[in-house]
Amino acid sequence: MKKRIGWVDALKGFGIILVIIGHSECPNYLLRWLYNFHMPLFFALSGLMFKYSESLRGGQWLKRKFKSLLWPYFIFAIIEFMFDISKGLTRRDLSNEYMAKKAVALIYSNNIFENIRPGVIWFLTCLFMTEVLFFLIQRFITMGLVRIIVIIALGICGLSWKYVINFLPPFYINIALTALLFYSLGYFLRGILQKKGTINEAIIGIALLIIGSLTGIYNTVSLNGNNVDMYFMRYGNLIFFVTSASLCTIGLFSIFHAIGNHFEESRIKLLTYVGENSLIIFLLHGTIIQILQYFINRIGIMHDAWVVLSILTLLCSMLCAVIINKYFHKVIYLR
Repeated sequence: MKKRIGWVDALKGFGIILVIIGHSECPNYLLRWLYNFHMPLFFALSGLMFKYSESLRGGQWLKRKFKSLLWPYFIFAIIEFMFDISKGLTRRDLSNEYMAKKAVALIYSNNIFENIRPGVIWFLTCLFMTEVLFFLIQRFITMGLVRIIVIIALGICGLSWKYVINFLPPFYINIALTALLFYSLGYFLRGILQKKGTINEAIIGIALLIIGSLTGIYNTVSLNGNNVDMYFMRYGNLIFFVTSASLCTIGLFSIFHAIGNHFEESRIKLLTYVGENSLIIFLLHGTIIQILQYFINRIGIMHDAWVVLSILTLLCSMLCAVIINKYFHKVIYLR
C-alpha cells in the first residue's frame, strides 16, 4: 500500500482523539465504549501498513524498526523520567528508591512495580515486539493456514497469560501476543481494502461498529464496572473482547475507507494532519494532560472539564508536533 493514504491517516487521527478523550477523565460510559477497541485499532492500523519482502534481511528490518520505534521510545522515556523527577521535586516527595524503580521500569518496559510503570510510551515497545513476531511468522512459515493457526495460538497465549504465568516479560511481550491478533487482522484486511470504497461498505461498517460496541458494552458487565484495558491485561470475557474489538475495528476500517476520497478535502484535512502526526501526539499527550490538569484545577473549571482538557491537549500536542517536525525530526527519527 502507499506510504501516505488519506483515509488511513484520518482513521489514525480519529483514533488518537479517542485516546486523548480516554485519558481526560471523560464520563464512564464513554470510557468503557472506546476502551473496547481503541488500542486494538492502532495495532490493526500498523498491521495494515506492514511491508514484507523476501529479499529484506532480518538485520535491515530490525535496524529500521529500531529507528522508528525503539529509539523514539528511549527518547521519550528520558522525557518521562525527567518530568517525573520535576513533579517529585515540586511536591518534595522525590526519593532515590522511586527514581531507581522508575528507571528500571522504563528500561525493562513492563509493569514490574505496582505503582511505578511506563506511561503511554508502553505502546512503542509492545508494537515493536508485535512486529517482530509477525515478521518471524511471515519469514519462516510459508503456508497461509499454518500462519493463521500459529497467530491464533499465540493470541490465546497472550489473552490467558495472567491466568497461567506469574511473570511479566520485558517490552510487554505478554501484551504483544494479544496485539498480534489485531495486527494480523489489519494485515489481512489490506487485500480487501485495495478496492474503491462504496456506500454499501459504509453501511456494513456502521452495522459492524454498532454490533461490536454492544458486544463490548455487554462485556464490561463481567468487569464489575471497570473498563477493558489491554495495558493491564483486563479483557473480561476473552471471546467477547476479541469479537468486540475486531468488529469495531473492521467497522471503522470500512467506514473510513468508504468515504476515503473526502479526506482530501480541506474541511477534513485537519483529521488527516492529526493522523500523520499521531505518533508524536500519542507520546506527548500524557505529559501534556498532567500539566493542563494542574492549571484547570487551579482555575476551577468543573462543568465538562474533560471536554476542555481534551481540546487543549490536542491543540498543544499538535503545536508540539509542528515544532518537533521542524527542529527535532532527525533527533526523534534518526533521519
